[in-house]
Amino acid sequence: MVTQTLIELPSLYPHQQQMRDDIRTELSRHKRAILCAPPGTGKTRLAKWILGSYANRPKVEGQSGFSLFVVHRRGLVDNASNSFSESPELPHGVIMSGRDTDFTHAVHVASIDTIKSWYCDGEEYTGHTFDLIVYDECHSHVPALRAFLAPHDAKREKDKLIPSFVMGLSATPQHKELNKVFKKIVN
Repeated sequence: MVTQTLIELPSLYPHQQQMRDDIRTELSRHKRAILCAPPGTGKTRLAKWILGSYANRPKVEGQSGFSLFVVHRRGLVDNASNSFSESPELPHGVIMSGRDTDFTHAVHVASIDTIKSWYCDGEEYTGHTFDLIVYDECHSHVPALRAFLAPHDAKREKDKLIPSFVMGLSATPQHKELNKVFKKIVN
């Protein structure tokens, strides 16, 4: 059961507010979009705002109530978790071996390999599904993301849940398979 407490959102600079508005528009249109911005523009802070804002919304019919911030390396899980723990804190669970996984939070942080190995058994998905998935450095490990999304999406469809929003973050969205996951790049 997800605990519903209003999450304080971080303040955004005007350029981050514009990025937020642009990516939200494209996600509402296409469900899967990449936010392309140079290093240092605050993509992680913006993701924290979007995840917090999404967690603040009341859960509606056809949603699981969970969101995921996914990275491509185990060490980056701690980086993201530390960033989310800075004031204002974004309460979150960490999905990683050696940690207690706490699904009382609406937001979770994990590596793509952990999510795949824990919850994907061939074409079957055995874990919680996520309404919103934010993939940091989305140009990394695209085959792993696709291998996760296929059974994840199939389980959501089987459970009659609304398709997930998938937001990629990247300064360099260059990979030959990105177009098999994402429908739009927002600069």
